[in-house]
Amino acid sequence: MYKTKDEIINQKFESKKFSEINGRILRNLNILNDKKPKLNAFVTLFSDIDFNEFSECINFLSLCRYIKLSNISTNRETPFDIKEFDNITVKLTARGIKLLKGKKQNKAVDI
Repeated sequence: MYKTKDEIINQKFESKKFSEINGRILRNLNILNDKKPKLNAFVTLFSDIDFNEFSECINFLSLCRYIKLSNISTNRETPFDIKEFDNITVKLTARGIKLLKGKKQNKAVDI
């Protein structure tokens, strides 16, 4: 039986590896304690992960508002765009902190 596009997307977001990477990203940002690293520098902490998987996780966490992405030049919040990878900073949000502290839950983030 064929799966719908939505079923495939949901399956990916609920996969163990995806949720582990999401949790690892949030924990690393928490350790950085309110610093706003450049996304292209932050990715070096994840050299053992495929770049596309990392990008998908950053996009997901941004859409869920667990992280905030900002344009380096304007310091304004920006949506994730792979073409702007070198011009974006990343920061943990209050919502992301609540998730890390167990006050919220998301099956796609393994804390």
